[in-house]
Amino acid sequence: MKTVVVNKKELIEKITQNKSEHVVDFNEANAAFKENYIKECNKMIERAEDGDFIFRFSVMQPQSHEEDYDTILTMLNMSLDDQIELEEHDFQRYVQDKMERQFQSRLSCKYSNKINK
Repeated sequence: MKTVVVNKKELIEKITQNKSEHVVDFNEANAAFKENYIKECNKMIERAEDGDFIFRFSVMQPQSHEEDYDTILTMLNMSLDDQIELEEHDFQRYVQDKMERQFQSRLSCKYSNKINK
């Protein structure tokens, strides 16, 4: 199935819920990222003070998709249609909340694990 027609009100409720959860996940992942980033910078300073000037730094900052949620919610709220047709990739992204949520969760776990060591 490539497309699905859904109730606009239910879709708005689901996307609003997903957005709220995304914001919480992002904030947690970003806080863990910040802490890990500071630790890595301090390690590089210590190595530099010891004469080791080879920098190994591979930390990826989490990305917020709050604006993406805001855009789709604005579009839906302005739509005159009561039913909305979604393509599969949009359904996965906004209803199943797959791509960004899973990525943020992995980042959050990655940073939490590094910080707790």
